[in-house]
Amino acid sequence: MQMEKKIFTIQDIRDEGGGIKLFTLSPDDGTNIRFKPGQFAMVCKIENGGFGKLSRPYSIASSPLHAALRFAIKITGGQFTSVLEKMKAGEKLGVTGPLGHFQYEKEENVVCLAAGTGVASMTGILEYVAHSRQKGKFTLFYSNKKKGAIACREILDHIHAENPHIKVVYTLTQEQPEGWKGELGRINAEMVRKHADGAKDATFFVCGPLEFAKAMKEMALGLGADPKKVKIEAWG
Repeated sequence: MQMEKKIFTIQDIRDEGGGIKLFTLSPDDGTNIRFKPGQFAMVCKIENGGFGKLSRPYSIASSPLHAALRFAIKITGGQFTSVLEKMKAGEKLGVTGPLGHFQYEKEENVVCLAAGTGVASMTGILEYVAHSRQKGKFTLFYSNKKKGAIACREILDHIHAENPHIKVVYTLTQEQPEGWKGELGRINAEMVRKHADGAKDATFFVCGPLEFAKAMKEMALGLGADPKKVKIEAWG
């Protein structure tokens, strides 16, 4: 897919908890970049009306069928996120993409394993599955330390509520809030077997920090997954 370079206007910035902000961007020329669900793009500071030198890669947290682009970005106090932290709706950002081989290719039995902001690409994949009425079984396991750090929850809960074949399983590793109905502890084989029927035949999408990705790959293979059907996007 051909790389595109476009200027976008920030439509909305929403605090998601855990230091994560959800940016919704609208293309200035009225046409979104073309990408496959799961891919990422370079987000760039605009300087003097053009693309500046400061940029960072972020997974796209929206469906390619959307008119707007979404990014779930953890504000870490780094050089680029310090710029993003001060930005407001109506300001502009540059986007170059798409990038990455982490792509949903219309597989019908899918298990997504995410930690932290790794949920961004999974949100884009599941939103696309819902919008395009893809048939099959889709289960997202999303791990966070605490309930307040769950990103994209409003979008994911809506997708889950509207699409019976899409299941979202939240798990917390460092707290057990009162009334919590999700899972507790790290994602493990028993948890996956409990919620995802036929997991050994599924395509696994894994996104998160490197150590998490290694553990999830090992778990998927232990469940009997085909190594060629384990797709990984990791950092750190």
